Amino acid sequence: MFSAELGSASPGLGCGGRFRRLGGSRTLADVKLGFNAAVTEAGPGNIDYRLSRQHTLMQWRSGELSRLQVCDAQSELRRNAVHCGTATVERCPICEEHDLAHVTYVFGPRLPSHGRCVTSAAEHARLAQRKGEFTGYVVEVCAGCGWNHLVRSYLLSP
Repeated sequence: MFSAELGSASPGLGCGGRFRRLGGSRTLADVKLGFNAAVTEAGPGNIDYRLSRQHTLMQWRSGELSRLQVCDAQSELRRNAVHCGTATVERCPICEEHDLAHVTYVFGPRLPSHGRCVTSAAEHARLAQRKGEFTGYVVEVCAGCGWNHLVRSYLLSP
């Protein structure tokens, strides 16, 4: 799903083994949205893919799509979900055994053509301060079964 939604772009540039741990006084919304909570408001360049996700799940439940078609995450994306992703409290809609993780990739000038996996709010803020047009993509991933779907995309702006 990730590569189909973004054209032929494949996630790359792992995250260096860093993992963003949950803790402190976070609310349920903070846990679900991770460090991207501030950029989910409606505005120019912000696109939410919930309807597309619901449609894909409906097709899977009705038998139009096989499990192999919806659980097609590349190994790099699954590794990034485990080591770099922001954990959520939402269960995978396919296997219902594992919690989903949100993985954020940023594309823009002077970044690798396969994007950059963003692992912290500080790194996100640094990219947002750079000159140029940067676009962030948040993908939900189940490291267990390989379910993945684009959650939202947004423009980073200084």
